[in-house]
Amino acid sequence: MKKYLKFIPESYAIVSVMYYWLDTGRYFNPFALALLVALAVLLFFRNRTFGVLVSLLFILVNLFLFTALMSEYRHFHEPSPAAADILLYGSVYLALNLLMALVMLVKYALTDVSSKPVRL
Repeated sequence: MKKYLKFIPESYAIVSVMYYWLDTGRYFNPFALALLVALAVLLFFRNRTFGVLVSLLFILVNLFLFTALMSEYRHFHEPSPAAADILLYGSVYLALNLLMALVMLVKYALTDVSSKPVRL
């Protein structure tokens, strides 16, 4: 059980990217596909440098999405339930994404991660 707990950040990131892909409503999304491939490669090969790069990319993408969320929230000229929903659910989603990206960054930057492929 303990060996599977260390894959939670990467697994969460994969689920989050799949949610993003499904939410866009496009069948072919090259950005989501590239993120999924990068996360899958990271999950199976666990390269330290690649892990730091992927986690930093995930952090930057989520910071960009946070600015997009604030921009969307500013379009509401007066407080409404829809504005509160966007702010609440978007902030929780992005906060979880940032938390998992930071956990991945710490995991790959500060700890010794084996570069051997994962054996299930």
